[in-house]
Amino acid sequence: MDSLRAAHVALKNADAVLDKVSKNKNELYIEPPKTTVDKVIQTPTRLLQAEDEFFKQINYRAKVYSNVVREALDKNLSKKKTVDIGRGRKASEFDLYVEKRFNEGFGKDGEALFKDALDYAQENTFTKQLREGSIGASVQTAVNNSPLLRQIMPFVRTPVNIAVAFGQRVPGVSLLSKRFRKEFFSPNPRIKAAARGKQAIGAAMFTTAWYLYQSGAITGGVDNNRVKNRQKFDTGWRPYSFKFGDKYYSFERLDPIGMFFGLFADMADVWDRVSEDERQILGEANMMALINQMDVKDGIDLLTGTAFATAKNLVSKTYVKSLADTLELLNSGNPDRGGAFIRNKLGSFVPSIVPAIINDPYYREAREYTDTLKNRIGLEGDMSFNAMGEPRLRNQSAADSLINPFTVSVEADDIVSKEFVRLNQAFGGIGSDIGLGLNIDLTKFTNKQGKNAFVEYNEILQSLEVRKALEKLITSDRYKKLTDNYVGDDIAYKGSKTAVIQKLLSTYKKRALKKLLKNKSFVSQDGLSFRDSYINNKKNNIRQKRNKELLPIY
Repeated sequence: MDSLRAAHVALKNADAVLDKVSKNKNELYIEPPKTTVDKVIQTPTRLLQAEDEFFKQINYRAKVYSNVVREALDKNLSKKKTVDIGRGRKASEFDLYVEKRFNEGFGKDGEALFKDALDYAQENTFTKQLREGSIGASVQTAVNNSPLLRQIMPFVRTPVNIAVAFGQRVPGVSLLSKRFRKEFFSPNPRIKAAARGKQAIGAAMFTTAWYLYQSGAITGGVDNNRVKNRQKFDTGWRPYSFKFGDKYYSFERLDPIGMFFGLFADMADVWDRVSEDERQILGEANMMALINQMDVKDGIDLLTGTAFATAKNLVSKTYVKSLADTLELLNSGNPDRGGAFIRNKLGSFVPSIVPAIINDPYYREAREYTDTLKNRIGLEGDMSFNAMGEPRLRNQSAADSLINPFTVSVEADDIVSKEFVRLNQAFGGIGSDIGLGLNIDLTKFTNKQGKNAFVEYNEILQSLEVRKALEKLITSDRYKKLTDNYVGDDIAYKGSKTAVIQKLLSTYKKRALKKLLKNKSFVSQDGLSFRDSYINNKKNNIRQKRNKELLPIY
Protein backbone atom coordinates (compact mmCIF):
# COMPACT_ATOMS: atom_id res chain seq x y z
CA MET A 1 0.00 0.00 0.00
CA ASP A 2 2.88 2.36 0.72
CA SER A 3 4.26 1.64 -2.75
CA LEU A 4 0.85 2.31 -4.33
CA ARG A 5 0.54 5.60 -2.47
CA ALA A 6 4.00 6.65 -3.68
CA ALA A 7 3.06 5.71 -7.26
CA HIS A 8 -0.06 7.86 -6.95
CA VAL A 9 2.04 10.83 -5.79
CA ALA A 10 4.42 10.32 -8.72
CA LEU A 11 1.48 10.23 -11.14
CA LYS A 12 -0.13 13.32 -9.64
CA ASN A 13 3.03 15.43 -9.47
CA ALA A 14 4.71 14.06 -12.62
CA ASP A 15 7.84 13.56 -10.55
CA ALA A 16 9.59 10.60 -8.94
CA VAL A 17 9.34 10.21 -5.17
CA LEU A 18 12.03 7.71 -4.23
CA ASP A 19 14.67 8.39 -6.84
CA LYS A 20 14.75 12.06 -7.80
CA VAL A 21 17.09 12.81 -10.67
CA SER A 22 17.84 15.74 -12.90
CA LYS A 23 16.31 16.39 -16.31
CA ASN A 24 19.61 15.55 -18.05
CA LYS A 25 19.83 12.11 -16.52
CA ASN A 26 16.30 10.80 -16.51
CA GLU A 27 14.70 9.60 -19.73
CA LEU A 28 11.28 9.77 -18.02
CA TYR A 29 11.74 13.33 -16.84
CA ILE A 30 8.89 15.62 -17.81
CA GLU A 31 8.15 19.19 -16.92
CA PRO A 32 5.50 19.41 -14.18
CA PRO A 33 2.08 19.94 -15.79
CA LYS A 34 0.79 23.49 -15.59
CA THR A 35 -2.55 23.08 -17.30
CA THR A 36 -5.16 20.39 -17.83
CA VAL A 37 -3.97 20.03 -21.44
CA ASP A 38 -0.43 19.37 -20.17
CA LYS A 39 -1.76 16.63 -17.91
CA VAL A 40 -3.60 14.93 -20.78
CA ILE A 41 -0.63 15.10 -23.17
CA GLN A 42 1.75 13.82 -20.52
CA THR A 43 -0.50 10.95 -19.40
CA PRO A 44 1.44 8.08 -21.08
CA THR A 45 4.77 9.27 -19.66
CA ARG A 46 3.29 9.93 -16.24
CA LEU A 47 1.81 6.42 -16.18
CA LEU A 48 5.22 4.95 -17.01
CA GLN A 49 6.75 7.05 -14.24
CA ALA A 50 4.13 5.87 -11.74
CA GLU A 51 4.74 2.25 -12.75
CA ASP A 52 8.49 2.75 -12.25
CA GLU A 53 7.83 4.29 -8.85
CA PHE A 54 5.65 1.38 -7.71
CA PHE A 55 8.13 -1.37 -8.52
CA LYS A 56 11.13 0.67 -7.39
CA GLN A 57 9.42 1.25 -4.03
CA ILE A 58 8.78 -2.48 -3.60
CA ASN A 59 12.40 -3.38 -4.35
CA TYR A 60 13.84 -0.56 -2.23
CA ARG A 61 11.66 -1.39 0.77
CA ALA A 62 12.48 -5.10 0.50
CA LYS A 63 16.21 -4.37 0.45
CA VAL A 64 16.05 -1.87 3.31
CA TYR A 65 14.04 -4.29 5.43
CA SER A 66 16.46 -7.12 4.65
CA ASN A 67 19.44 -4.95 5.62
CA VAL A 68 18.01 -3.68 8.90
CA VAL A 69 16.84 -7.16 9.94
CA ARG A 70 20.38 -8.42 9.32
CA GLU A 71 21.73 -5.54 11.43
CA ALA A 72 19.36 -6.42 14.26
CA LEU A 73 20.44 -10.06 14.11
CA ASP A 74 24.11 -9.06 14.13
CA LYS A 75 23.46 -6.99 17.27
CA ASN A 76 21.80 -9.99 18.94
CA LEU A 77 18.74 -7.94 19.79
CA SER A 78 16.10 -9.88 21.64
CA LYS A 79 12.77 -10.76 20.06
CA LYS A 80 11.40 -11.74 23.47
CA LYS A 81 12.49 -8.82 25.62
CA THR A 82 9.83 -6.13 25.29
CA VAL A 83 9.53 -2.47 26.21
CA ASP A 84 6.46 -0.30 26.78
CA ILE A 85 5.72 1.93 23.76
CA GLY A 86 2.67 3.64 25.26
CA ARG A 87 -1.08 3.10 25.31
CA GLY A 88 -0.60 -0.29 26.89
CA ARG A 89 1.35 -1.61 23.89
CA LYS A 90 4.67 -3.39 23.96
CA ALA A 91 7.26 -4.25 21.35
CA SER A 92 10.49 -6.20 21.33
CA GLU A 93 13.91 -4.58 21.09
CA PHE A 94 14.33 -6.31 17.76
CA ASP A 95 11.14 -4.92 16.25
CA LEU A 96 11.75 -1.42 17.57
CA TYR A 97 15.23 -1.32 16.06
CA VAL A 98 14.00 -2.63 12.72
CA GLU A 99 11.19 -0.07 12.59
CA LYS A 100 13.47 2.80 13.55
CA ARG A 101 16.18 1.92 11.04
CA PHE A 102 13.61 1.22 8.30
CA ASN A 103 12.10 4.71 8.72
CA GLU A 104 15.59 6.22 8.56
CA GLY A 105 15.78 4.94 4.98
CA PHE A 106 13.38 7.67 3.84
CA GLY A 107 13.71 11.46 3.77
CA LYS A 108 10.97 13.90 4.70
CA ASP A 109 9.56 13.80 1.16
CA GLY A 110 9.91 10.03 0.85
CA GLU A 111 13.22 10.09 -1.02
CA ALA A 112 15.68 7.19 -0.64
CA LEU A 113 18.54 7.67 1.83
CA PHE A 114 20.21 4.24 1.73
CA LYS A 115 22.42 4.08 -1.38
CA ASP A 116 22.90 0.31 -1.51
CA ALA A 117 19.14 -0.30 -1.34
CA LEU A 118 18.53 2.34 -4.01
CA ASP A 119 21.16 0.70 -6.24
CA TYR A 120 19.36 -2.61 -5.75
CA ALA A 121 15.99 -1.07 -6.68
CA GLN A 122 17.46 0.65 -9.75
CA GLU A 123 19.11 -2.54 -10.94
CA ASN A 124 15.93 -4.62 -10.59
CA THR A 125 13.84 -2.03 -12.44
CA PHE A 126 16.53 -1.34 -15.09
CA THR A 127 16.63 2.36 -14.19
CA LYS A 128 20.20 2.56 -12.93
CA GLN A 129 21.92 5.75 -13.99
CA LEU A 130 24.42 5.20 -16.78
CA ARG A 131 28.07 5.66 -15.86
CA GLU A 132 29.47 9.12 -16.55
CA GLY A 133 31.65 9.05 -19.65
CA SER A 134 30.14 5.82 -20.98
CA ILE A 135 28.78 5.60 -24.53
CA GLY A 136 25.28 5.04 -23.18
CA ALA A 137 25.45 8.16 -20.98
CA SER A 138 26.70 10.27 -23.91
CA VAL A 139 23.88 9.00 -26.14
CA GLN A 140 21.31 9.73 -23.45
CA THR A 141 22.59 13.30 -23.00
CA ALA A 142 22.42 13.86 -26.76
CA VAL A 143 18.88 12.44 -26.91
CA ASN A 144 17.69 14.59 -24.00
CA ASN A 145 19.01 17.70 -25.74
CA SER A 146 17.52 16.91 -29.15
CA PRO A 147 13.76 16.65 -29.81
CA LEU A 148 14.49 14.86 -33.12
CA LEU A 149 16.71 12.21 -31.53
CA ARG A 150 14.12 11.73 -28.81
CA GLN A 151 11.61 10.68 -31.47
CA ILE A 152 14.09 8.13 -32.83
CA MET A 153 15.36 6.91 -29.44
CA PRO A 154 12.72 7.63 -26.79
CA PHE A 155 14.43 5.21 -24.41
CA VAL A 156 18.16 4.83 -23.80
CA ARG A 157 18.78 4.05 -20.14
CA THR A 158 16.38 1.12 -19.83
CA PRO A 159 17.56 -0.76 -22.98
CA VAL A 160 21.20 -0.29 -21.94
CA ASN A 161 20.49 -1.61 -18.45
CA ILE A 162 18.55 -4.59 -19.82
CA ALA A 163 21.44 -5.40 -22.18
CA VAL A 164 23.91 -5.15 -19.26
CA ALA A 165 21.73 -7.41 -17.08
CA PHE A 166 21.56 -9.93 -19.91
CA GLY A 167 25.31 -9.78 -20.55
CA GLN A 168 26.09 -10.39 -16.86
CA ARG A 169 24.20 -13.68 -17.09
CA VAL A 170 25.78 -15.05 -20.26
CA PRO A 171 28.29 -17.68 -19.09
CA GLY A 172 31.86 -16.68 -19.96
CA VAL A 173 30.94 -13.53 -21.91
CA SER A 174 30.26 -11.57 -18.73
CA LEU A 175 33.85 -12.12 -17.60
CA LEU A 176 35.00 -9.87 -20.44
CA SER A 177 33.73 -6.98 -18.32
CA LYS A 178 36.33 -5.66 -15.89
CA ARG A 179 33.63 -4.56 -13.44
CA PHE A 180 31.95 -7.97 -13.46
CA ARG A 181 35.29 -9.81 -13.03
CA LYS A 182 35.90 -7.68 -9.96
CA GLU A 183 32.55 -8.79 -8.53
CA PHE A 184 33.07 -12.42 -9.61
CA PHE A 185 36.39 -12.67 -7.71
CA SER A 186 35.45 -10.26 -4.90
CA PRO A 187 36.70 -11.07 -1.37
CA ASN A 188 33.23 -10.09 -0.13
CA PRO A 189 31.30 -13.38 -0.06
CA ARG A 190 27.92 -11.72 -0.70
CA ILE A 191 29.13 -9.81 -3.78
CA LYS A 192 30.91 -12.90 -5.11
CA ALA A 193 27.87 -15.10 -4.50
CA ALA A 194 25.59 -12.64 -6.32
CA ALA A 195 27.91 -12.49 -9.37
CA ARG A 196 28.31 -16.26 -9.57
CA GLY A 197 24.59 -16.69 -9.04
CA LYS A 198 24.01 -14.61 -12.19
CA GLN A 199 26.28 -16.97 -14.15
CA ALA A 200 24.47 -20.01 -12.78
CA ILE A 201 21.10 -18.55 -13.72
CA GLY A 202 22.36 -17.78 -17.25
CA ALA A 203 23.64 -21.33 -17.72
CA ALA A 204 20.32 -22.72 -16.49
CA MET A 205 18.38 -20.43 -18.84
CA PHE A 206 20.41 -21.46 -21.90
CA THR A 207 20.02 -25.13 -20.98
CA THR A 208 16.27 -24.62 -20.66
CA ALA A 209 16.17 -22.72 -23.96
CA TRP A 210 18.00 -25.58 -25.71
CA TYR A 211 15.53 -28.13 -24.38
CA LEU A 212 12.51 -26.02 -25.33
CA TYR A 213 13.84 -25.33 -28.84
CA GLN A 214 14.52 -29.02 -29.45
CA SER A 215 10.95 -29.83 -28.44
CA GLY A 216 9.52 -27.05 -30.63
CA ALA A 217 8.29 -25.10 -27.61
CA ILE A 218 9.91 -21.71 -28.40
CA THR A 219 9.97 -19.56 -31.53
CA GLY A 220 12.49 -17.05 -32.85
CA GLY A 221 12.06 -13.80 -34.75
CA VAL A 222 10.22 -12.91 -37.93
CA ASP A 223 11.38 -13.66 -41.47
CA ASN A 224 12.84 -10.96 -43.70
CA ASN A 225 10.19 -11.76 -46.31
CA ARG A 226 6.95 -9.85 -45.75
CA VAL A 227 4.67 -12.41 -47.40
CA LYS A 228 6.25 -15.33 -45.54
CA ASN A 229 5.70 -13.47 -42.27
CA ARG A 230 2.04 -12.94 -43.09
CA GLN A 231 1.63 -16.63 -43.86
CA LYS A 232 3.21 -17.60 -40.54
CA PHE A 233 0.99 -15.18 -38.62
CA ASP A 234 -2.06 -16.60 -40.38
CA THR A 235 -1.35 -19.97 -38.76
CA GLY A 236 -1.47 -18.36 -35.31
CA TRP A 237 2.33 -18.42 -35.06
CA ARG A 238 3.92 -15.58 -33.09
CA PRO A 239 7.57 -14.54 -32.81
CA TYR A 240 9.51 -14.94 -29.57
CA SER A 241 6.88 -17.07 -27.89
CA PHE A 242 6.46 -20.25 -25.88
CA LYS A 243 4.32 -22.86 -27.65
CA PHE A 244 2.33 -25.18 -25.44
CA GLY A 245 -0.28 -27.28 -27.17
CA ASP A 246 -2.00 -25.10 -29.77
CA LYS A 247 -1.24 -21.79 -28.06
CA TYR A 248 1.62 -19.29 -28.33
CA TYR A 249 2.55 -17.23 -25.25
CA SER A 250 4.76 -14.23 -25.98
CA PHE A 251 7.91 -13.76 -23.88
CA GLU A 252 8.90 -10.46 -25.55
CA ARG A 253 8.06 -8.53 -22.37
CA LEU A 254 10.11 -10.78 -20.09
CA ASP A 255 13.53 -9.22 -20.71
CA PRO A 256 16.23 -9.88 -19.82
CA ILE A 257 15.07 -13.48 -19.18
CA GLY A 258 13.15 -13.55 -22.47
CA MET A 259 16.35 -12.61 -24.32
CA PHE A 260 17.89 -16.00 -23.46
CA PHE A 261 15.08 -17.82 -25.22
CA GLY A 262 14.89 -15.42 -28.16
CA LEU A 263 18.64 -15.36 -28.76
CA PHE A 264 18.95 -19.13 -28.59
CA ALA A 265 16.02 -19.61 -30.99
CA ASP A 266 17.53 -17.16 -33.49
CA MET A 267 20.98 -18.74 -33.21
CA ALA A 268 19.48 -22.20 -33.67
CA ASP A 269 17.59 -20.94 -36.72
CA VAL A 270 20.87 -19.72 -38.24
CA TRP A 271 22.45 -23.08 -37.41
CA ASP A 272 19.60 -25.03 -39.02
CA ARG A 273 19.94 -23.17 -42.31
CA VAL A 274 23.59 -24.02 -43.01
CA SER A 275 25.16 -27.15 -44.36
CA GLU A 276 26.84 -29.89 -42.33
CA ASP A 277 30.23 -28.91 -43.77
CA GLU A 278 29.78 -25.33 -42.60
CA ARG A 279 28.81 -26.56 -39.15
CA GLN A 280 31.96 -28.62 -38.95
CA ILE A 281 34.05 -25.66 -39.98
CA LEU A 282 32.35 -23.55 -37.31
CA GLY A 283 32.98 -26.14 -34.66
CA GLU A 284 36.57 -27.09 -35.52
CA ALA A 285 38.30 -24.25 -37.28
CA ASN A 286 39.58 -21.02 -35.88
CA MET A 287 38.58 -17.58 -37.06
CA MET A 288 41.04 -17.41 -39.92
CA ALA A 289 40.06 -20.83 -41.11
CA LEU A 290 36.44 -19.75 -41.23
CA ILE A 291 37.32 -16.68 -43.25
CA ASN A 292 39.35 -18.73 -45.73
CA GLN A 293 37.17 -21.84 -46.05
CA MET A 294 33.58 -20.97 -45.45
CA ASP A 295 31.21 -20.95 -48.40
CA VAL A 296 28.35 -18.57 -47.61
CA LYS A 297 24.93 -19.93 -48.57
CA ASP A 298 21.42 -18.56 -48.22
CA GLY A 299 22.80 -15.16 -47.39
CA ILE A 300 24.04 -16.42 -44.04
CA ASP A 301 27.59 -15.78 -42.91
CA LEU A 302 28.43 -18.20 -40.14
CA LEU A 303 31.22 -15.95 -39.01
CA THR A 304 28.65 -13.38 -37.98
CA GLY A 305 25.82 -15.78 -37.21
CA THR A 306 25.83 -15.09 -33.47
CA ALA A 307 26.05 -11.35 -34.02
CA PHE A 308 23.19 -11.54 -36.52
CA ALA A 309 21.02 -13.49 -34.10
CA THR A 310 21.82 -11.07 -31.27
CA ALA A 311 21.04 -8.02 -33.39
CA LYS A 312 17.81 -9.62 -34.66
CA ASN A 313 16.76 -10.29 -31.09
CA LEU A 314 17.57 -6.77 -29.89
CA VAL A 315 15.90 -4.82 -32.71
CA SER A 316 12.68 -6.76 -32.18
CA LYS A 317 12.16 -5.02 -28.85
CA THR A 318 9.47 -2.38 -28.67
CA TYR A 319 11.74 -0.01 -26.78
CA VAL A 320 14.21 0.20 -29.68
CA LYS A 321 11.76 -0.19 -32.56
CA SER A 322 11.96 3.43 -33.67
CA LEU A 323 15.76 3.29 -33.76
CA ALA A 324 15.68 -0.03 -35.64
CA ASP A 325 13.22 1.41 -38.19
CA THR A 326 15.46 4.47 -38.67
CA LEU A 327 18.59 2.38 -39.23
CA GLU A 328 16.70 0.10 -41.64
CA LEU A 329 15.53 3.14 -43.59
CA LEU A 330 19.05 4.58 -43.84
CA ASN A 331 20.57 1.23 -44.77
CA SER A 332 18.01 0.01 -47.28
CA GLY A 333 18.43 2.59 -50.03
CA ASN A 334 14.79 1.85 -50.86
CA PRO A 335 12.56 4.94 -51.11
CA ASP A 336 9.52 2.80 -50.23
CA ARG A 337 10.97 2.35 -46.76
CA GLY A 338 10.56 6.08 -46.19
CA GLY A 339 6.80 5.83 -46.58
CA ALA A 340 6.62 2.86 -44.21
CA PHE A 341 8.74 4.74 -41.66
CA ILE A 342 6.49 7.80 -41.79
CA ARG A 343 3.34 5.66 -41.51
CA ASN A 344 4.68 3.83 -38.46
CA LYS A 345 5.84 7.05 -36.82
CA LEU A 346 2.46 8.74 -37.32
CA GLY A 347 0.70 5.67 -35.94
CA SER A 348 2.92 5.67 -32.84
CA PHE A 349 1.40 8.97 -31.70
CA VAL A 350 -1.92 7.22 -31.04
CA PRO A 351 -1.96 5.74 -27.49
CA SER A 352 -2.23 1.94 -27.41
CA ILE A 353 -5.45 2.23 -25.42
CA VAL A 354 -7.26 3.54 -28.53
CA PRO A 355 -6.78 0.49 -30.82
CA ALA A 356 -7.39 -1.70 -27.77
CA ILE A 357 -10.83 -0.11 -27.31
CA ILE A 358 -11.59 -0.34 -31.05
CA ASN A 359 -10.29 -3.94 -31.09
CA ASP A 360 -10.42 -4.40 -34.86
CA PRO A 361 -10.37 -8.18 -35.57
CA TYR A 362 -8.80 -7.74 -39.03
CA TYR A 363 -5.35 -6.84 -40.30
CA ARG A 364 -5.44 -3.68 -42.41
CA GLU A 365 -3.37 -2.48 -45.34
CA ALA A 366 -1.35 0.71 -44.95
CA ARG A 367 -0.43 2.31 -48.27
CA GLU A 368 -0.77 6.07 -47.81
CA TYR A 369 1.15 8.04 -45.18
CA THR A 370 -1.87 8.43 -42.93
CA ASP A 371 -3.27 4.90 -43.27
CA THR A 372 -1.63 3.51 -40.12
CA LEU A 373 -2.85 6.50 -38.13
CA LYS A 374 -6.40 6.14 -39.45
CA ASN A 375 -6.45 2.39 -38.77
CA ARG A 376 -5.39 2.93 -35.14
CA ILE A 377 -8.16 5.46 -34.48
CA GLY A 378 -10.86 3.38 -36.11
CA LEU A 379 -11.02 4.95 -39.60
CA GLU A 380 -10.61 1.52 -41.14
CA GLY A 381 -8.81 1.06 -44.43
CA ASP A 382 -8.81 -1.93 -46.74
CA MET A 383 -8.52 -5.31 -45.09
CA SER A 384 -5.42 -7.36 -45.72
CA PHE A 385 -6.12 -10.51 -47.75
CA ASN A 386 -4.29 -13.82 -48.07
CA ALA A 387 -3.51 -15.68 -51.28
CA MET A 388 -7.03 -17.14 -51.31
CA GLY A 389 -8.77 -13.75 -51.14
CA GLU A 390 -9.76 -14.23 -47.49
CA PRO A 391 -9.56 -11.37 -44.96
CA ARG A 392 -6.70 -11.95 -42.53
CA LEU A 393 -7.84 -12.28 -38.91
CA ARG A 394 -5.63 -11.05 -36.08
CA ASN A 395 -6.35 -14.15 -34.00
CA GLN A 396 -5.58 -12.07 -30.93
CA SER A 397 -7.44 -9.42 -28.96
CA ALA A 398 -5.88 -5.95 -29.00
CA ALA A 399 -7.32 -5.31 -25.55
CA ASP A 400 -5.66 -8.47 -24.25
CA SER A 401 -2.34 -7.38 -25.75
CA LEU A 402 -2.56 -4.10 -23.84
CA ILE A 403 -3.01 -5.53 -20.36
CA ASN A 404 -1.54 -9.02 -20.59
CA PRO A 405 2.28 -9.34 -20.82
CA PHE A 406 1.83 -12.97 -21.91
CA THR A 407 -0.24 -12.29 -24.99
CA VAL A 408 -1.84 -15.47 -26.28
CA SER A 409 -2.38 -16.58 -29.86
CA VAL A 410 -4.20 -19.80 -30.76
CA GLU A 411 -2.86 -21.98 -33.56
CA ALA A 412 -5.31 -22.14 -36.45
CA ASP A 413 -6.62 -25.47 -37.71
CA ASP A 414 -5.60 -24.57 -41.24
CA ILE A 415 -3.74 -27.16 -43.33
CA VAL A 416 -3.31 -24.73 -46.23
CA SER A 417 -1.55 -21.97 -44.28
CA LYS A 418 0.56 -24.55 -42.43
CA GLU A 419 1.64 -26.07 -45.75
CA PHE A 420 2.58 -22.62 -47.09
CA VAL A 421 4.80 -22.12 -44.03
CA ARG A 422 6.28 -25.62 -44.17
CA LEU A 423 7.30 -25.13 -47.81
CA ASN A 424 8.91 -21.80 -46.80
CA GLN A 425 7.61 -20.13 -49.93
CA ALA A 426 5.88 -16.78 -50.40
CA PHE A 427 2.52 -17.40 -52.04
CA GLY A 428 1.37 -13.98 -53.16
CA GLY A 429 -2.02 -12.52 -53.98
CA ILE A 430 -1.98 -9.71 -51.42
CA GLY A 431 -0.73 -6.80 -53.52
CA SER A 432 -3.10 -4.19 -54.88
CA ASP A 433 -1.74 -4.83 -58.39
CA ILE A 434 -2.73 -8.54 -58.02
CA GLY A 435 0.48 -9.55 -59.70
CA LEU A 436 -0.57 -8.42 -63.17
CA GLY A 437 2.78 -6.94 -64.01
CA LEU A 438 0.93 -3.82 -65.13
CA ASN A 439 1.00 -0.28 -63.85
CA ILE A 440 -2.43 -0.62 -62.24
CA ASP A 441 -3.46 -0.06 -58.64
CA LEU A 442 -6.89 -1.62 -58.03
CA THR A 443 -7.48 0.56 -54.97
CA LYS A 444 -7.71 3.60 -57.26
CA PHE A 445 -10.84 2.26 -58.96
CA THR A 446 -14.09 2.58 -57.01
CA ASN A 447 -17.81 2.12 -57.63
CA LYS A 448 -20.65 4.42 -56.58
CA GLN A 449 -20.88 2.72 -53.17
CA GLY A 450 -17.25 3.60 -52.41
CA LYS A 451 -16.00 0.03 -52.73
CA ASN A 452 -12.69 -0.34 -54.57
CA ALA A 453 -11.72 -2.95 -57.16
CA PHE A 454 -9.06 -4.48 -54.89
CA VAL A 455 -11.68 -5.53 -52.33
CA GLU A 456 -14.01 -6.70 -55.09
CA TYR A 457 -11.27 -8.81 -56.67
CA ASN A 458 -10.49 -10.58 -53.39
CA GLU A 459 -14.16 -11.20 -52.71
CA ILE A 460 -14.48 -12.79 -56.16
CA LEU A 461 -11.35 -14.87 -55.54
CA GLN A 462 -12.72 -16.12 -52.22
CA SER A 463 -16.09 -16.95 -53.78
CA LEU A 464 -14.33 -19.27 -56.25
CA GLU A 465 -13.49 -21.45 -53.23
CA VAL A 466 -9.73 -21.49 -53.71
CA ARG A 467 -9.30 -22.91 -50.22
CA LYS A 468 -11.33 -26.02 -51.02
CA ALA A 469 -9.28 -26.59 -54.16
CA LEU A 470 -6.01 -26.24 -52.21
CA GLU A 471 -7.18 -28.52 -49.39
CA LYS A 472 -8.14 -31.17 -51.97
CA LEU A 473 -4.76 -30.80 -53.65
CA ILE A 474 -2.66 -30.93 -50.45
CA THR A 475 -4.45 -34.01 -49.12
CA SER A 476 -4.24 -35.91 -52.41
CA ASP A 477 -1.97 -38.93 -52.87
CA ARG A 478 -0.50 -37.37 -56.02
CA TYR A 479 0.63 -34.28 -54.08
CA LYS A 480 2.18 -36.32 -51.26
CA LYS A 481 4.46 -38.09 -53.74
CA LEU A 482 5.94 -34.82 -55.04
CA THR A 483 9.20 -33.26 -53.79
CA ASP A 484 8.87 -30.06 -51.81
CA ASN A 485 10.36 -27.15 -53.68
CA TYR A 486 14.06 -26.39 -53.73
CA VAL A 487 16.63 -26.80 -56.46
CA GLY A 488 19.81 -24.77 -56.53
CA ASP A 489 19.20 -21.28 -55.16
CA ASP A 490 15.70 -21.77 -53.76
CA ILE A 491 14.03 -21.95 -57.18
CA ALA A 492 10.84 -23.93 -57.37
CA TYR A 493 10.86 -26.39 -60.25
CA LYS A 494 8.20 -28.01 -62.38
CA GLY A 495 6.51 -30.92 -60.67
CA SER A 496 7.29 -29.81 -57.13
CA LYS A 497 4.67 -29.13 -54.46
CA THR A 498 5.46 -25.42 -54.67
CA ALA A 499 5.02 -25.42 -58.44
CA VAL A 500 1.61 -27.12 -58.44
CA ILE A 501 0.34 -24.76 -55.72
CA GLN A 502 1.56 -21.74 -57.68
CA LYS A 503 -0.13 -23.08 -60.82
CA LEU A 504 -3.43 -23.59 -59.00
CA LEU A 505 -3.34 -20.10 -57.48
CA SER A 506 -2.48 -18.58 -60.84
CA THR A 507 -5.45 -20.32 -62.45
CA TYR A 508 -7.88 -19.01 -59.89
CA LYS A 509 -6.38 -15.49 -60.00
CA LYS A 510 -6.98 -15.40 -63.76
CA ARG A 511 -10.60 -16.51 -63.25
CA ALA A 512 -11.14 -13.77 -60.66
CA LEU A 513 -9.60 -11.19 -62.96
CA LYS A 514 -11.82 -12.32 -65.83
CA LYS A 515 -14.90 -11.79 -63.67
CA LEU A 516 -13.67 -8.41 -62.47
CA LEU A 517 -13.11 -7.21 -66.03
CA LYS A 518 -16.78 -7.85 -66.79
CA ASN A 519 -17.73 -5.34 -64.09
CA LYS A 520 -17.68 -1.84 -65.58
CA SER A 521 -18.73 -0.03 -62.39
CA PHE A 522 -15.19 0.50 -61.04
CA VAL A 523 -13.86 3.83 -62.29
CA SER A 524 -10.76 5.90 -61.51
CA GLN A 525 -10.82 9.61 -60.60
CA ASP A 526 -10.16 10.58 -64.22
CA GLY A 527 -13.26 8.63 -65.30
CA LEU A 528 -11.44 5.65 -66.82
CA SER A 529 -12.90 2.22 -66.02
CA PHE A 530 -10.72 -0.57 -64.71
CA ARG A 531 -11.48 -2.62 -67.82
CA ASP A 532 -10.32 0.16 -70.16
CA SER A 533 -7.25 0.87 -68.04
CA TYR A 534 -6.33 -2.81 -68.07
CA ILE A 535 -6.68 -3.04 -71.87
CA ASN A 536 -4.64 0.14 -72.43
CA ASN A 537 -1.84 -0.98 -70.10
CA LYS A 538 -1.68 -4.39 -71.73
CA LYS A 539 -1.45 -2.83 -75.19
CA ASN A 540 1.34 -0.52 -74.00
CA ASN A 541 3.23 -3.46 -72.56
CA ILE A 542 2.97 -5.36 -75.84
CA ARG A 543 4.09 -2.29 -77.79
CA GLN A 544 7.09 -1.73 -75.51
CA LYS A 545 8.08 -5.36 -75.79
CA ARG A 546 7.96 -5.22 -79.61
CA ASN A 547 9.99 -2.00 -79.71
CA LYS A 548 12.58 -3.55 -77.47
CA GLU A 549 12.86 -6.57 -79.77
CA LEU A 550 13.36 -4.28 -82.79
CA LEU A 551 16.25 -2.39 -81.19
CA PRO A 552 19.63 -3.15 -82.81
CA ILE A 553 22.14 -5.04 -80.73
CA TYR A 554 25.69 -3.68 -80.66
